[in-house]
Amino acid sequence: MCLQERDRDGYLTTVDSPAHRIREPRRLPNTRRALTPDELSDITAADRRGGKDIVLDALLLRL
Repeated sequence: MCLQERDRDGYLTTVDSPAHRIREPRRLPNTRRALTPDELSDITAADRRGGKDIVLDALLLRL
């Protein structure tokens, strides 16, 4: 039986439950963002310059 079930069924109170004594970790801010047009053009230019199969590289880049 897991701690949540014991808590829900009344075997553990909030004071007795070890899960309630632990503080949740602080969530870090999200750093994801869209690429700028300049970054995207740099990636596209690098893709056109290198690679043996230019068509396949272009298709993979679009995914």
